[in-house]
Amino acid sequence: MRALGVVGLIGLFAVPANAAPFTWAVQGTVTNVNASAPASPFTSALHVGDSVTWWVTFDSAATDYDPSADCGQYTPIVSMAFEDGAMAVSQPTIPGQDYLIKAASYSAASNCQTFVPPTANTARIRAGFDDGLLVSLHLAGTFSSDALPVDPTGLSPIGTLDFFYAGFGNPIATGRVTAIRAVPEPAGAALVLGGVAAFLRRSRRLRAGRSSRQSAVVSR
Repeated sequence: MRALGVVGLIGLFAVPANAAPFTWAVQGTVTNVNASAPASPFTSALHVGDSVTWWVTFDSAATDYDPSADCGQYTPIVSMAFEDGAMAVSQPTIPGQDYLIKAASYSAASNCQTFVPPTANTARIRAGFDDGLLVSLHLAGTFSSDALPVDPTGLSPIGTLDFFYAGFGNPIATGRVTAIRAVPEPAGAALVLGGVAAFLRRSRRLRAGRSSRQSAVVSR
């Protein structure tokens, strides 16, 4: 499963050369698992207290489809991956998605797209993996405009994560956001991944060596 996470992280940078990608790692903790939600392949992998990470790569040149200056509506996600302690899924291609932002200037009279909660300085990101896992992120920060935010350090990581299966109806689990951090640029990330791969190879060799020595002792 962890191999899938590495593959997914590599896939985050498989974006067109003409795009201007940036990647967030949204980290959180599962706070509730909904026993009444329909059964799904992911329900048994989400547990209260689990640490989760949702890697999302955006195109900073994505179009704002809402003409209002008070609200932004984007489809900027080009790839993503998700991992917790029991599973890892990746989406190396553009997922079904929406990203809505309500700026500080938003008011009920702004006539933006329907968005819950209908308050200023909030954002919602929803996206789905082909495997059926759907993730919804709500943020309450300081969005001075409806522009797509690139640097997450300017956002307060106050928000919620909700997980669904095959539709945004009854969530299979919910969580709280603990941090949002920027992932290094592709070149830096490649170096990090290379180091991780080297560490994994070394760990496998060490385990293989220990197994061989133990076998030798048993055979005596």
